[in-house]
Amino acid sequence: MFNGSSTLGKVSLFLLAWLTHIPLATALPGPLLEQAREYVQSSLAVALQPGDRVEIQFAPSHSRLQLSPCGEPLRFESTRALDPGRFSLKVDCRYPKHWSLRLNGEIEVFAPVLVSRHALPRGTRLGAGNTQVREEAISRLRAGFFRAGQPTEGYETLRAVRQGQVLTPRDLAPPLAVLQGDKVTITAGSDSLEIRTEGIALEDGRRQQQIRVRNSGSGKVIRARVVSSGLVRAGP
Repeated sequence: MFNGSSTLGKVSLFLLAWLTHIPLATALPGPLLEQAREYVQSSLAVALQPGDRVEIQFAPSHSRLQLSPCGEPLRFESTRALDPGRFSLKVDCRYPKHWSLRLNGEIEVFAPVLVSRHALPRGTRLGAGNTQVREEAISRLRAGFFRAGQPTEGYETLRAVRQGQVLTPRDLAPPLAVLQGDKVTITAGSDSLEIRTEGIALEDGRRQQQIRVRNSGSGKVIRARVVSSGLVRAGP
């Protein structure tokens, strides 16, 4: 015969016994978290730039370990370089009582980046009137970005850009440094023996682009890399 009361009591006792073996999330001591935060921030300091802001979130600890006060500075160790995203630290205390635990969390770095002030058609030249700066979590900007202060004046959009869109290197091209028909100086050789001659650009070119150039002396057409306005370099 089914005894509902007896069965329910047994199930309740089983669940209670099972639950008591689950490590419950516990709040970690404030000093420990503060030292961990300082360690993470100091590890990130080399990669940060002026204007960057760091947010560090720690996950609740699931350790049932009773942490005794540490009589010396805690030791922190990470198996990989600390970057924006999830991280894991080993925390170790050696004195007066040895204990250690694993501390998990997430790092987010925010930086002022360049965004469009309004919608920009393809071929728009950038300037103060059509761009602005906004703080963004840079770990989420997979396509790249331009930091506030980077020289983008005169850059042109390669495609249509939405209002408020983060501008990436795929969206922009540097301004033309050489125009078709410009007189240019062609350099070649090494630092110890550099040869210079005059030429005519046969096509437009941006910095680091290869363009066709006619040597004014020999009439020969060569390919040269645009170095700056009016200056191209032949060879490597």
